[in-house]
Amino acid sequence: TFAHYNREFLAEPLGCATILVTSCKKVVVLRRSKHVGEYPNCFDVPGGHAEPKNVKGCDGVAWTFSDDEEELEEDEDELRNRNIVNELFDSALCEIRDETNIPIKSISDLRLLGIVRHNRETACGSGPGLAFVARTSLNSNDIKTLYGKGPSEAFESTSLSFFDLEMVLQIEDTPLFKNQFNPKCLGAISLWTRYMRACSS
Repeated sequence: TFAHYNREFLAEPLGCATILVTSCKKVVVLRRSKHVGEYPNCFDVPGGHAEPKNVKGCDGVAWTFSDDEEELEEDEDELRNRNIVNELFDSALCEIRDETNIPIKSISDLRLLGIVRHNRETACGSGPGLAFVARTSLNSNDIKTLYGKGPSEAFESTSLSFFDLEMVLQIEDTPLFKNQFNPKCLGAISLWTRYMRACSS
């Protein structure tokens, strides 16, 4: 299809989405603004993308490698790979902070669940995304107060909500409600549901 071939010329930055569980066992959910380019007015969890410019060796446009990649020292190669992984995890924490005002120091147990991708060819935001889960020592009232002070990326959302843990884990069984969520967010929830079931078996 035309959409399929057109995708060859589109950037697909690696995204991230984090299911954040509060100390009172609720999941932090944002209502996306009508002004955002991807899935306006949908429910979503905090997320965004990693920033290559934060990793040494990238000038913000492309990676810089030696002329002969085989000549790269093994320890230098390992260091670069570790820095890339660190940026992927750091980006998840930074997006939570920037979208909700939750301090990074109050977030713990950040875990990678897997990679999700929305395969619908005509959909925006159909690139790959990392799905994470984390916990915060704050409760829902604490987070409401912080969000009310205006996070740095407040323009991306119009409201913040808290959904009961059990309800989110059963969202795949509620089609009408499910349709209100960003598809990538649903992918993250699906991975998390499988993880929780595996942990309890």
